[in-house]
Amino acid sequence: MKKKPIFLIVLSSIFGLGVILTLIGLALGGKIYSLSIGNRVTKSPGKSVSHTLPDVSLTDTSDIKNLDFNLAANDIEIKTGTQYSISGGRLSENTVKNGVWTVKSYYSDYFQEIDIFGLNLPFPRFWRRNENFEKLTITLPQGINLQDVSIDAGATKLNIDLLDCKTLDLEVSAGDADIQSLTAETADISVDVGKLNIEQYQIAGSADIECSVGDLNFGSKRYAKENVCRNLNVECSLGDADIYGKLTENSLIDCSMGNIELNLAGIPGNYSIDKTSQSLGDINFNGYYDGNNQKTTDEVYGTLELSCSMGDIDINYLGD
Repeated sequence: MKKKPIFLIVLSSIFGLGVILTLIGLALGGKIYSLSIGNRVTKSPGKSVSHTLPDVSLTDTSDIKNLDFNLAANDIEIKTGTQYSISGGRLSENTVKNGVWTVKSYYSDYFQEIDIFGLNLPFPRFWRRNENFEKLTITLPQGINLQDVSIDAGATKLNIDLLDCKTLDLEVSAGDADIQSLTAETADISVDVGKLNIEQYQIAGSADIECSVGDLNFGSKRYAKENVCRNLNVECSLGDADIYGKLTENSLIDCSMGNIELNLAGIPGNYSIDKTSQSLGDINFNGYYDGNNQKTTDEVYGTLELSCSMGDIDINYLGD
């Protein structure tokens, strides 16, 4: 059966169900205050940048110190290059003002909603596949000195090559995000239903990471002994988190119903366990990966506070 007949059957079924429910409601004494069946299209809040422009030239780029990206419903790549540029995708806003580069690509840029008896059904805004809409590419000059970076990624696949800034505010809603290298003084990271993977990191001040139903990979085994984070605060609800690196000063690891695996650079003597609390979950100290449990040291990297409700926390020491 072809796709078009299937689509018409599904749409007719939904419409028929709406009519039946409406009649049942009227039979039970309900009243119709409003009825609309038609093309109610959710409009984008800003002026749409046409995809026919392969490259958007930005002015006053020498003053860019902050980034404000709100990106949804697309394949996004943020890479390093020789100059600021942006290509592809469909945008609601692309401006540079007072040192802030603002790029916004909303869900409504790619989908329209048809209201049938109060039920908003999303449909692609462009019926024909066009590769110009498939991927949005943002280029940042290598070696730039960024201050505040805010990235809100929803219903998207986000890939970031290199990000070096003073403060980072990153929120991943219902998409996946990969960051090859992150350097920041402070980082505030939230993963809702998506998945976030950060390969390398250097956090000089503090990092707050919240993992709801999504999965988090903070660091990789390959760079575990080079990754350093000061004052790490991780809250894991229903998602799973794997952390590779060296944690300094005070770190709080809180696990509700998810699982957290800590793979720490160093040996047990490098970390002071300040407090552990557990209800129905387990906190497991698994010793060294290399099997050598006889090493000792007087150098303390940081203090760990571990809290576990119904999930598990596993601690592995990677050695020097």
